[in-house]
Amino acid sequence: MAKEPVKAVPVWIRLCGLGLKFWGVKCLEKLASLVGHYMRLDEATLDKTRIGYARIMVEVNVGQDFPDKIYFKDENGNEVCVCVEYEWKNVVCGACRGVGHSKEECRKKAAAPKTIQVWRPVAKPATKANPSPPGSSKPTSESPPKEAPFGGPTIHNSSMLPISTSPIIQISRQEHVVPSHLSPGKSYLEAVSPSKDKGKSVIVESEGSDSEHTNGHQWEGVNNNIHHPGGRVWIIWIPQIFNVQLLSSSDQHISVDVTEIGSGDSFTYTVVYGSNSDIERQRLWTQLNHTKDHTDKAWCLCGDFNSLVNFNERLGSEVLWSEIRDFRQCVE
Repeated sequence: MAKEPVKAVPVWIRLCGLGLKFWGVKCLEKLASLVGHYMRLDEATLDKTRIGYARIMVEVNVGQDFPDKIYFKDENGNEVCVCVEYEWKNVVCGACRGVGHSKEECRKKAAAPKTIQVWRPVAKPATKANPSPPGSSKPTSESPPKEAPFGGPTIHNSSMLPISTSPIIQISRQEHVVPSHLSPGKSYLEAVSPSKDKGKSVIVESEGSDSEHTNGHQWEGVNNNIHHPGGRVWIIWIPQIFNVQLLSSSDQHISVDVTEIGSGDSFTYTVVYGSNSDIERQRLWTQLNHTKDHTDKAWCLCGDFNSLVNFNERLGSEVLWSEIRDFRQCVE
């Protein structure tokens, strides 16, 4: 039985944030060669069913450096940076150069010298008590203060001094919340429809109309009625809590700039209701990219995109690449 030295081991790596145009087999092989020797791709990367990262197995040398980022130039000569994550790294001992354990766990490293404790007697100081004068009941010597163990504070026989604490005032964002008088059982359509009793609408201030309110509420809102008959998207808010400015709208989305009055925090908020037509959704992807290019704040993007991003998101029929290609590129 002879021990052969281990010089190379296989490791799975993940290339995070890599554009889909670099997901070809030859391109991934060249990128993996910047870390180690390319071996193979996993099935999800090969089929492009997972776009979060590209997973590649490479063979690395024992004791080599593992870069956290790799750099390369694209077809236009621009430098591209890709983050590299390792599912496992081989550990090399710094003492014996063995694999699988660190220097602290090495059995062959020199043992630390043992410390020997020597106990020596300490002479106690002699205490001399002063006698009490005759006829006096009060002792002349005072008892020494008691010392707290482990070097703690000295505790005297006198009473502890009270410490005054000032109350802590907590300000919560909930103080700004206006309680709603709408019944939890009421549906959204009942809330926005005109009331038969009072003849007023509970909501909203839509684009180009006057604000209406009842029950003390002053709701404001915006919709895309001017782009689609009947409207497809509504955004409503309480102006005492949020300041909302319309950025853009179409028949499939509304984008607004939201600022919380209490804290001053602001973000971009977009609601999407995608069309059933592929051609019309092409315009939606372009509009979302335009919103992304014109905002530098946190962006909350939600709604019904009416499209798929993975092959396994539909049961009963096969998903084609042409169905998810455009939405995937928009997500990237």
